[in-house]
Amino acid sequence: EIAAEDIRRCNLWIVGPVSSNTLLARLTGRLPGVEKSGELSIGGETYSLDGKGYALLHYNPEAPKRLICVLSSPEAEFFDCRGNDLLKHMDEELPFGLGINEVASKRIVRSIMWGKDWKILPDAFECDRLGKAFATAGPARRLKLAAVKELAAADFTVSIERDAVDDDAPLWDVSKARWHDLKAEMGPPRMTFIAEVGGRWLLDVLVLADKSTSPRLFVYPEPNTDKISPDARYRVAIEPDALSAVTKIKSSNLKGISASRLDLYACVRRKGEE
Repeated sequence: EIAAEDIRRCNLWIVGPVSSNTLLARLTGRLPGVEKSGELSIGGETYSLDGKGYALLHYNPEAPKRLICVLSSPEAEFFDCRGNDLLKHMDEELPFGLGINEVASKRIVRSIMWGKDWKILPDAFECDRLGKAFATAGPARRLKLAAVKELAAADFTVSIERDAVDDDAPLWDVSKARWHDLKAEMGPPRMTFIAEVGGRWLLDVLVLADKSTSPRLFVYPEPNTDKISPDARYRVAIEPDALSAVTKIKSSNLKGISASRLDLYACVRRKGEE
């Protein structure tokens, strides 16, 4: 049993379902997502937690100046993989609220933001559901990289995924997730580096990408190497996680490198609706 003084003084991680966590059982009725009898109710919708788990970030109803992060699931496997990247979604304008995932497939069921008042944003349940292009990892990845390329006015986008999955791996449950969820999952505008590179460098990156597995390097659109001139110059958008990998290439000759924050959501949505 946690002490009242700890609740008053500390931000808390609350781990485990209401059936085994007395603190969550006490608080859940005062949170936007209410867990009861193996189900989670939020915004008038109810989701079975069978084979699923959820993460919820909110202020503590018993100590409003403190935060709680709830990780709850009937599946033990859920606690091996959730929570590590939870706070990457935090933003001053739209704080992360709640995410529901399938445990085995890691498919995203919902990803919901609170407003500045910590209440559910109306479009979390009013906007349209995600298109079929987001059901699997490959098409969704290409939409994002295409958006980076367009917004950076680049010839190519270079990115890296530390836990890359196959193109046909499940990503979103498009029968339940909405456009609001994609905006929540993408988070605030992302820093991207833009540089002028030589064709030889680009060819070397393609070789590196072809050999990479985990982490996996991607170049979009995947070029025909026969059409890449080693002496030509290309404008490339490089996502931050990929920068350290590609600058180690011996032929690296990045010129005029600059950083820009790209707000990808609107562009990804437009492309996903086309």
